[in-house]
Amino acid sequence: MRVAIRVDGSSAMGSGHLMRCLTLANGMRQGGDLVTFISRAHDGNMIDFLREQGHVVIALPGPPPGRLEGYAAWLGVSPSQDADETIAALSGPVDVLVVDHYGIDAIWEQALSAHAKAVMVIDDLAERRHDCDLLLDQNLVADLENRYHGLLPPRAHTLLGPAYGLVRPEFAGLRSASLARRQSFGLASLLIFMGGGDPDDDTSKALEGALLSGIRWEQIDVVVGLSYAGRDALAQRIAGNPEVALHVQTPHMARLMADADLAITTGGSISWEKCVLGLPSLVAVQADNQTAIAAALGEAGAQINLGRSSALMPGDYATGLRSLWPGKLRATSQAASAICHGDGVKRVLAAIYEILQS
Repeated sequence: MRVAIRVDGSSAMGSGHLMRCLTLANGMRQGGDLVTFISRAHDGNMIDFLREQGHVVIALPGPPPGRLEGYAAWLGVSPSQDADETIAALSGPVDVLVVDHYGIDAIWEQALSAHAKAVMVIDDLAERRHDCDLLLDQNLVADLENRYHGLLPPRAHTLLGPAYGLVRPEFAGLRSASLARRQSFGLASLLIFMGGGDPDDDTSKALEGALLSGIRWEQIDVVVGLSYAGRDALAQRIAGNPEVALHVQTPHMARLMADADLAITTGGSISWEKCVLGLPSLVAVQADNQTAIAAALGEAGAQINLGRSSALMPGDYATGLRSLWPGKLRATSQAASAICHGDGVKRVLAAIYEILQS
């Protein structure tokens, strides 16, 4: 197939959308498909990172200064301008156009429909109309089967739930070993990941909480993305704590998570990676689109929700850590591991191929 993926990453929106599209793109490339990313040069973009992964990227111009708000600011230009620039970047029709962007809706997708045999949308919000052939929502939320009622054309197929989670294959490869080591539980190793961009620096608050907790950590791994602005200050803070290691855009996330006894994370795409590995976690919700997912996973016993990150202080993280005991960790791990097994990419690719052949 000839595939184009329209997705952005930035300091403001983080890296979650781009990373899950990269996971899908790697699966496509492994099957012999030709993949091109189309991504706008926002501040904190990850265009060079995608190229370092061996993918072709066409960079759209950075957005001009303006007063756009919300998800319109994430797009950076008007939908019509973005559609025109994307069509020009395609330089001819593609088999599949994948769209993962909260600033794009049915109008944009209709403008691109003549340039692709099939349009696939990845969404989490279920609050705007789409004109697509396939929609993926990999999240665990209430009433998922009816979530997109009235928002999709009759022809659209849907892939709904964590069974279709776009989780990198290395997580599935470590699943058995990770679950086996969780037969006995202690608190010696901690992973902290608060999103690739983390513009409000929740990473520092979570780390301070871990150090305040009184738990004798043997290892604390702190992971940030390339767009994380507080890297230098965080590195200076960590320098006085030999048990703490800083990882920037690490290629070893699966191993770090499999080796951790516990994680403190945000509520984004990392949710499904934690489930695959059965990693118990404390979760701080950073954005509205994470609220329903965090609630559903909390109700399922798959994670422990601390609330909105903006309301949390280091002492809140410390209190959350001190409230844990082996039985709680074990129950959380078991509940998480039952939700997602890590074969979502294969399922999604099979659905795409089926649509193209129909």
